Amino acid sequence: MKFVVGTVDELEEGRLMADLPDGEQVLIVEDGGKLYALAALCPHQFAPLIGGDVEDGVLVCPLHGWRFALHDGNDPDNPYICVRTWDVGRDGDQIWVETGAAAG
Repeated sequence: MKFVVGTVDELEEGRLMADLPDGEQVLIVEDGGKLYALAALCPHQFAPLIGGDVEDGVLVCPLHGWRFALHDGNDPDNPYICVRTWDVGRDGDQIWVETGAAAG
């Protein structure tokens, strides 16, 4: 099921945080004109990922530098570290997340 999380105009510096119907927070990141949806908190000490830098398609946690590939949420250097991802897209100016199943 597609759930609208915001609009393109709400992307501040290519980022948007939103709550999903199940209460989980999702971070929408725009990189290279493409949208990605990842869990909003780092699994290590639950730091908000919204302030992290994106380097070569990888989101870097601003607290301790843990890294998560935008396309699948996996740490490129450690297969045991990951965050949940969802399918995300645009419909006009609205941004939606597919809430029925996680992408990764």
